[in-house]
Amino acid sequence: MKKIFIPLITACITATASANMYPAIVLNEGTKTNAKLNIPALQAVKKFSSQTGYLFQAVQATTIPEYEPTLQALAQQNYTPVIAIGIDQIPAVRKVARKFPKTPFVMIDGVVNLPNVFNVAYRETEGAFLMGVAAATKTKMRFVGFIGAKNTPRVQAIACAYKQGVKHADRYTNIITNTMGTPIYLGGPRNHTVWNDPKQAGKLAKKQFDKTADVIFVVAGKSAVGVYKMAKKWNRYVLAMDADESASYPGTVITSVVKRVHSPVYDFLKNQFNRRIRSGTISLGLAEKGVDWAYGPYNKHMITDKMKTAINRAKSDIINGKITIHDTRKSGKCPI
Repeated sequence: MKKIFIPLITACITATASANMYPAIVLNEGTKTNAKLNIPALQAVKKFSSQTGYLFQAVQATTIPEYEPTLQALAQQNYTPVIAIGIDQIPAVRKVARKFPKTPFVMIDGVVNLPNVFNVAYRETEGAFLMGVAAATKTKMRFVGFIGAKNTPRVQAIACAYKQGVKHADRYTNIITNTMGTPIYLGGPRNHTVWNDPKQAGKLAKKQFDKTADVIFVVAGKSAVGVYKMAKKWNRYVLAMDADESASYPGTVITSVVKRVHSPVYDFLKNQFNRRIRSGTISLGLAEKGVDWAYGPYNKHMITDKMKTAINRAKSDIINGKITIHDTRKSGKCPI
């Protein structure tokens, strides 16, 4: 694993609130600079450090199996709180938090139901619905696609929300759906290679393009790179998940579901510093500005006025309760 130590930014101060606070953050696998949720989380901890004078430790896990020993080592060294970034850390956080019940943990982008874990969950189906609206208003062929890494309940729910968004915008648009792998409980492999297999994802994208799809929404971690590259090669379009990818793939990525990480991480640290330590779960969606769609300098030229109006109208209707999204994790089989 790669360890990053962030030096003290301001002079050491006398803490009048939490006297024993040594935050640590375990970054999502990959690299510190390109993992989608890492940068804003690091910025939040850095901001807290600059305001309070507290040192913090940032640790880079390079593989999923490293999460558990990394979290355990930080807990043993009395870091508090220990912040875990990314849904893949859920099993490790659950196991380590049980071993260290007095250590507060923060789970970003997932839920661990333990009294010493504060969870930040995102209603990503709301963002997926908007991606469906974007796809239906962008396609010229009236064929759009979805590629997921594994056929898990989460990916199924996102795919279903996307389909609902497509049909909400244009009931005549056809949808092609593919997943790259099978979850463990359905007999799939125990490794996570489908989340980091751009070649396989690219092949699936090519198959969908061959079936005349011209827009694909991809939820496949680092495998999504294969879809971006294939779309660029064939002059087609992609919708991304978790963070704005339009700067990395201008002219290819139309827009993305973005998750706001900075505010919940900073707010938790500030609350703990003031002895308002929280556990439980907060759910962030469009209304809380925890989830949104990306619109900025690298993609606004790809967003027509018609698209922008349709997406923002759907966003407003979701917030106001005029649109109800069917979540397959709660309501069973997808209606589309």
